[in-house]
Amino acid sequence: MNELYLVRHGQTKWSITGQHTSSTDLPLTTQGCKQAGLLKKRLSRIHFELVLTSPLKRSLETCELAGFSKTANIDADLREWDYGLYEGWTKRQILTKAPGWNIFINGAPNGESTEDVKNRANTILDKIQSTQGNVLIFSHGHFLRLFLTQWLQVPSSQANLFMLTTASISLLSFDDSVRVINTWNDIGHLYA
Repeated sequence: MNELYLVRHGQTKWSITGQHTSSTDLPLTTQGCKQAGLLKKRLSRIHFELVLTSPLKRSLETCELAGFSKTANIDADLREWDYGLYEGWTKRQILTKAPGWNIFINGAPNGESTEDVKNRANTILDKIQSTQGNVLIFSHGHFLRLFLTQWLQVPSSQANLFMLTTASISLLSFDDSVRVINTWNDIGHLYA
């Protein structure tokens, strides 16, 4: 693999309010659709050997509006973290009930554990490792942040340090054989 591009889906109603969204299959807002369209201009110049997307509507719409729906493969391992009882809750609401809670350490009650999501991330890494050329992934904030820790081979608790904005592009690659971050949470295309 040459380079790995990670795209977080565009804005949804719940990403505006900060509500945790996993299985609630929300569409993009009008602004989210505009964001996804701006991804097209930025990514269209790059040849991708493999394009993967989460099966959730917000990722599928982002993928389509960015111009990759015809070449993308849907992969259920790219879906967002299952928040269980915390689905639809904001972080502030969760911390009121569970002070000190951190999704990357504690997981979600009646949802997925950190180990569950790490396993999915590593499954994706296994699927893409033999790809010759660039890879493009459309997915979700918490999943992609945990995915990054598996790429870098650092503790999953470190995912808390890497914020992701809607419709952001992150670029991962290699320095010799060492996995590195080239760019993280790039949103310059949204202001061009």
